[in-house]
Amino acid sequence: MKVLPFLDQPGIVFNYRIVFEDGAGEILREELCPVYVDSQTQQAERALGQRVLDGTALETGPDPSTLQSLGDQKEALQEPAETYLSQTVRRIRNDLAEDRQRRTDRELQRLDEYAAAERRRLESFIEDYRGQQEAGADMEIAIRGQEKRLQNLEARIQDRKENVREKGRVVSLAPELVNLCYAFPA
Repeated sequence: MKVLPFLDQPGIVFNYRIVFEDGAGEILREELCPVYVDSQTQQAERALGQRVLDGTALETGPDPSTLQSLGDQKEALQEPAETYLSQTVRRIRNDLAEDRQRRTDRELQRLDEYAAAERRRLESFIEDYRGQQEAGADMEIAIRGQEKRLQNLEARIQDRKENVREKGRVVSLAPELVNLCYAFPA
């Protein structure tokens, strides 16, 4: 509980932990999202929630009847907080997804460029070995070795592309209510 000089109405700060992961389960972003909901208007806002959490409480306690009233309204006030949180999570997820898509596209392009260069290099060896074979050298093992390397290259590139695409996905985990802060005007 906090009694603060800058508040006009009592309210509750619902402090949520939000987490975003990529498709491989690696955490991309994690943060606390304090959502303040005014008891009278039921307006939800993050900036005031952060200000309440950061604010220095006065040495006085709240009126007991106001505290009881605010406690009775908790569920009703949590609904607008969760609606606001849902919109915030969606916005952050979309921003992260756009960024991840750009990175994924660049990585896939680099993989394609690498695969094409490596393919040309291996095919060049095969062509040289076939030329030597036509001239009478025993190059069958060397040719098969390079053809096997070419097949392995294709498989490695496909595996790597799948991994890059998986890491390109953005998943938002269910928000977790960490704590509450009852806030009262002075």
